[in-house]
Amino acid sequence: MLMPPDRHMCQWKYPSEDDDDENDETYKPTAKSKASGSRKRVAHKPPRRGLRKPAPPHNPWITLSPETKKSVQPKIMVRGDIINMFIEVTFSQLPLSMTGSRYLSTYWFPKVEAIDSDNPDWKGQMEAARKWIVPSPVVDWAEVPFMFIPIHSHLHWSLMIVHISAIQGDQRFIHVYHLDSNPGIHMIDIVGTHVQAWLRHTLKNIGQPYMGRIVQVKVEKQQNTYDCGVHVMALTRCLIEHGESLGTLMAKNAIHKLVKVADVRQLRNEILEYVSGV
Repeated sequence: MLMPPDRHMCQWKYPSEDDDDENDETYKPTAKSKASGSRKRVAHKPPRRGLRKPAPPHNPWITLSPETKKSVQPKIMVRGDIINMFIEVTFSQLPLSMTGSRYLSTYWFPKVEAIDSDNPDWKGQMEAARKWIVPSPVVDWAEVPFMFIPIHSHLHWSLMIVHISAIQGDQRFIHVYHLDSNPGIHMIDIVGTHVQAWLRHTLKNIGQPYMGRIVQVKVEKQQNTYDCGVHVMALTRCLIEHGESLGTLMAKNAIHKLVKVADVRQLRNEILEYVSGV
């Protein structure tokens, strides 16, 4: 189950250098103002509320607008911030065996997909995409067992999971698993190329060669055109719950036995109830 609704949890921004408590002003009576009946505006630090703020630079925003909330309704494709919110909540309850895992915001893939290798600044753009890793930063990639990547392209959602499965000397072998409830819309050799290019660049920056392969994983097929995003969330939660056995389940291609269409319907209803209280 999701955590109890908190109406403040998705209405905050990460702190920045522009944030200044002295700008948060409120009225506070003084001796002079009490005598005159007027009030003087003085600086006052407001109380902190809602979800505990992670350290920057995580997702700059998770905002559930009215339009975003409506996307949880039946027969509508969920928006990215619903998926961001769901994964954020799910990651706050990580089992011990998944400690160190990361996820990439839904904003990450469109940024990487748009990078042109002929652009002189493509390396800088690749590096800039690291800001969407949550939680951040990654100090040692050997300590990151899994990375969850929601993929949005061509009006469709799928899920990629990066598994740093083995360290052989100075080389790390990586499996990139692609889970798609409507295979064929996201061609694995296309979306996988962008993910691998970013991984290759990121590891090269820390002096590590990239050794890996992309694997298509069979999952339960969606029965309509709009439930792909809910499938991504259902798969994410189920796989996190399986923790240390996740790599084995992937290798055996047994994921399709874990998440069924009925689970997806139930999750949409659960998220709808949750979002109504946010």
